[in-house]
Amino acid sequence: MIKRMIMFLVLVGAVLAGVFGFKIFDDGQVKAFMASKGNLPQTVSTTKAARSDWQPKLQAVGSLRASNGADLSLQLGGIVEEINFQSGDRVEKGQPLLRLRSDDDIAKPKALEAQLELARGRASRSARCSPCSSCRPSTSCSPRMIPRRA
Repeated sequence: MIKRMIMFLVLVGAVLAGVFGFKIFDDGQVKAFMASKGNLPQTVSTTKAARSDWQPKLQAVGSLRASNGADLSLQLGGIVEEINFQSGDRVEKGQPLLRLRSDDDIAKPKALEAQLELARGRASRSARCSPCSSCRPSTSCSPRMIPRRA
């Protein structure tokens, strides 16, 4: 058992020595090649300095991006129906920028009114009807079925 372990450690050591030895050899070869090349000649160009007029303006095509912008947020949620500005427009203080869809705002009060009427109807039925053995808690009695007890 110990003999196998020693053979395994010698084998692993030989493999590691081979890998690191090759790396050291390769680095030496690269250094030798670079040393033989020397420095390549540098290209230098010159021109004679002369006086010239500057152009007062230069026409070019490009794009601009604003450094100051604004993120819009609404106090109420909803679906945007209309946008009253274009990108890059100047806007005045108080100018409406967006208009939300108003269908939801009109429908909500009507739905609440319908719920109110339903609740009033249930309350009036429960005031006229006394609980009986045939009624379940989730249903209400008809006023004709059970007279009110005094």
